[in-house]
Amino acid sequence: MQKIDKNWDLFSDKWMKGIFFELTYWKNEINKNSIKEIEYKFNNRKSFELTHFTDKDILHHLQMMGIYKILDIGCGMNYLHKPAGLDIKIDYHFIDALAPFYNKLKEKYNVLIPDTEFSFVEYLTSFYNINSIPLIIITNALDHSIDPVKGIIECVNVLKIDGILWLEHYNNTAEQEHYRGLHQFNFDVRDDAFIIWNNDGYYINVNELLIHVASITCIKDLSKNYIKITKLNNATDFLTKDSDVFFLCYKLINNIESILSYRKISRLHFNRIIYMLFKKKLFCLLIKFVQFPFPKLFRKRLKNKIIAS
Repeated sequence: MQKIDKNWDLFSDKWMKGIFFELTYWKNEINKNSIKEIEYKFNNRKSFELTHFTDKDILHHLQMMGIYKILDIGCGMNYLHKPAGLDIKIDYHFIDALAPFYNKLKEKYNVLIPDTEFSFVEYLTSFYNINSIPLIIITNALDHSIDPVKGIIECVNVLKIDGILWLEHYNNTAEQEHYRGLHQFNFDVRDDAFIIWNNDGYYINVNELLIHVASITCIKDLSKNYIKITKLNNATDFLTKDSDVFFLCYKLINNIESILSYRKISRLHFNRIIYMLFKKKLFCLLIKFVQFPFPKLFRKRLKNKIIAS
C-alpha cells in the first residue's frame, strides 16, 4: 500500500507559513468594498455553475442516493454553489480549515453570508462519519491543502458507496504561482489519469492509488481540470490515527499570534494554551480561545477523548 503522508511535517509547516498570505488576500478583497459583491454572489446565484456537472446531474445523483446533503470544502468566503436553482432543500455545509478567521472577518465587516464550518480535509473522517455523505464539491481549494491526496482519501471514506467527489481546479497552479503561499501542489491530467505533483518530488497517480476503491473520470481543457471520483469501496487502510488531527490543531493555535493581526493573545494566555494542551483540555481550549465552529460529531469525539484521558 502506497504511503501518502511521508512528507507530512514538511507539507504542514509550509501550509502554516502560507496562511498569512491567504488571510491577507481576503482582508484586501474585503477592503476593496467587495462586501456587497460577495453577498450578491451568494444570494443571487441560480445554479451550481460547475462545468461538466450541471444542476440536473447533481439533483439526479442526490435523488439516487436518497440523501440531500452536500459538503462544499475549501470555500473560504466565496460560496460558488448556492443551490437556489434546485426545487429541493439541501443540507449544505460550507467547510474550510481557516473557518475561524473567515468568520471573524465576516463578523468584523458585517458580511451577510452563512458561517463556515471548521474542518481539515486531511482529517475529514474526524469530523464526519464514514459512509455518510452523497456529494462533496471542491473547487480551486484542494491544491491549497496540506496534502491533497490525503484529503482525497478522507473524502472518499466519508462518501457513501456510489457517492461523488467533484474536483474542479486550474492546471498546475503551483508552477504558475512559483510555489508561493498555499500554492504547493499541481493538479494535472496526463494520459487520462489524475496526477498530483510538486517540485519536492511529490508525484502521485490518483487513478492508480484508488484503483480498488473508486472510479475516476478526468476532463482537461486549456485552463482547468475536472475530476469526478465515484466511490466503490471504503479506503480505510489509508487512514491515519484520529489523534493526529489534535496535534494539527495545536500547530494552528501555535501560529495564532502571527496570523491573526486583529486578535492579539497575551503571552500569559499563550502559556495557558500550552499548559492546557498538556493537560489534554483541547476541546475547552479551542472553544474558549479560538472559537472554532466544530461540527457536532467532532465536538462529541473531543469530549469523549477528554473524558477517556
